[in-house]
This record gives sequence, C-alpha cells and structure tokens, in this order.
Amino acid sequence: ILNIRKIIQLYLTRCHSALSHIEADVPPLPSLSPLSHSGLTLQSDKTFESSMAEFNERRRLLHKLVLHEGWEWTDVSPA
Repeated sequence: ILNIRKIIQLYLTRCHSALSHIEADVPPLPSLSPLSHSGLTLQSDKTFESSMAEFNERRRLLHKLVLHEGWEWTDVSPA
C-alpha cells in the first residue's frame, strides 16, 4: 500500500498546477459499514477519521482530478 500511496502522491504533485484553478472540498470518507457487516473487526469511526485526516490534502487533490476529468466524486466512490 505504501508504494501505491507514493505513486499517487507523485502523480498528484505533477498534476497540482493543472488543478490549481479547480475548487474542491475533501470528499467524504468511505463507509466502513460493508466491511463491518462482513464480520471484520474495525477501528472505531473516530479512530478511522483521525487516521485519515493526514490524507485530507491528497484526497482533496484526487477530488480536483476527478472534477477536472468531468466526473463527480459519486462516479468514482459509492455513497
């Protein structure tokens, strides 16, 4: 997972200037309900939100990239 995160960050860094004119919020976090319903033991929602906070800027840039390509966040992430 770390290698994939590095590759995505490198890509977003290179795309940053092309995305600077696009306004986007940090998209909502994915629901953990499907994982929980399948019987997996998960962190609390609060712990999950805290651990994901460090990725807010990257998630906002991903949202900008999605918008730049003419899509909406709901096109790439289930509600």
